[in-house]
Amino acid sequence: MKKLLLFLLTCLIIIPCLSAENPFDEQPQKKPFGFSNRMFEMGFSTDVVFSNNFLTIGDIFFSETLVLDLDRLNSGFRISFGLGVTPFYFNVNSKDDWGFGLSTNVDAIGILGLPGNLLSFGSANNSQFDLGGAVFATTQASAFFHVQKFKVTVQPTLFYTAVNMKIKRDVDNDFSFTFNNEEEGPVINIRYDDIRLYSAIPIGLDSGFNLDMNSISGSPGFDLTFSVEYPLSEVLGINEILPFLDFDVGVQLSGLPLFPSTLHNYLKIEGRIGSTDPIILGDLDGDFNLEDIMNNFIPEFYISEGEEKANFWRPFKFFAWANWRPLLGSNLITVTPIIGFSVDQIYNNKAAFEGGLNATLNLANILYVTAGINYFDRIWINSLALGVNLKLIQLDVGIDMRSQSFIRSWSASGIGVNFGLRFGF
Repeated sequence: MKKLLLFLLTCLIIIPCLSAENPFDEQPQKKPFGFSNRMFEMGFSTDVVFSNNFLTIGDIFFSETLVLDLDRLNSGFRISFGLGVTPFYFNVNSKDDWGFGLSTNVDAIGILGLPGNLLSFGSANNSQFDLGGAVFATTQASAFFHVQKFKVTVQPTLFYTAVNMKIKRDVDNDFSFTFNNEEEGPVINIRYDDIRLYSAIPIGLDSGFNLDMNSISGSPGFDLTFSVEYPLSEVLGINEILPFLDFDVGVQLSGLPLFPSTLHNYLKIEGRIGSTDPIILGDLDGDFNLEDIMNNFIPEFYISEGEEKANFWRPFKFFAWANWRPLLGSNLITVTPIIGFSVDQIYNNKAAFEGGLNATLNLANILYVTAGINYFDRIWINSLALGVNLKLIQLDVGIDMRSQSFIRSWSASGIGVNFGLRFGF
C-alpha cells in the first residue's frame, strides 16, 4: 500500500512536468523585484563646486603649517567655482514610451587663469589671461518619444543672462602679460585694457553703485538640446551572438544656439601695471634708481560705465556615448564611455575636448551607485553618486574631487557636492 501511494505521488509530480501542455506555464509570471520608473515626478536639486590646481583641501585645513610649493606655479594658476540650482522641475513618463517635463534653473560660473610665465617671471610676449564669469536663469521644456528604434529627446531652453564678465579682445585691447629682457633693461607689463562686467540691472557707478531694480534691461535667448539613442547591438544581432556585448549608442547636442541673449549696460575696467618701455636698473655711474623702478609698478586703474549691445550664449557641447551592459544585458551594471567637445565664450581658448568613463550599479531601481572619471569644463572630476529610490520619494547625493590638473584631482584640490529630492508615483 505504501509503495502504491509513493508511485502515485511520483506520477503526480513528474507527469505534468513532462506534458506538452504544462499547467504551470499558464500561471501568471511574477514581476521582477524592484520599482518601475515613475509615471510622474517633481523635485529640486542643487550643486556647488570649487577647484584649483595649486592648493589641496589638506594643505588648507589639515596642515599645521601652510607650505607653498612655488614650483607648482610654473604651469600657471587656475581657479574656478560654480553654483547650480534647480528649484523646481516635473516629468511625466508614459511607460517609457514617451514623456515630457519642465524645469527652472539658475547657473553661475567664474574662472581665473594666470599663465605660468607670469608667476615665474618667464619670458612672455602678450601671454593671455583667462578671466570670466556668467549667471544664467533658464526655463527648459523637455520631451522624449520613439521613432522606430530611435529614442529622441528634445529640450528647448529659454535663457536670460543676468551677469556676464568678458574681455573685449581685439588688436588694441587685451588682458595679457609681457616680460622680455632687452639690452636697456627688462620690460614688464600687465595689461587689462577692456574688461567689461555686463549686468541686467544697471550698477549705477555715478550714484554710488546703487542698483535700480526698475531698470532691468536685456532680452532672453533661445537654444536647443537634442539627443538620439539607438540599441545598436540589438539591431545588428551582436548581443545574441555575444550576450556580454549588449549596448546602446547615442549622441547629444546641447546649447545649440538659435537666438542670443542680449545685455546693454556694463562697467568697464582698464589699466596696466608696468610699462612697455625697458626698466633702467641703474645709470652709467652704477646708481640704483629704486624710485624710478617702483614708479613703473604703480597700477593704473580706471573704471567707467557705458551702454553697448552684447550677445551672450550658453556653452555649446557635443557628446557621443555608449551604454554597455556587460552582464548579459542585465541593468545591474552599466558602463558608459563618453567623448565630445565644448565651445564656451568665457574662455580665451573657447573650444576644448571633453570625455570620461562612468559605471553605474543599479539594484532593482532601488539603489543606484555611480562612479566616474571625467574631464568636463576644463576640469578633471572623480565622482561618486548615490541614489536611494523608495518609489514615492528618491534621494540623490554626490561628491567629487576635482582639479584642472589630473594628478591633483586625486588630492582634493577642489571639491563638488550635489543634492536632490524627487517625489512621485
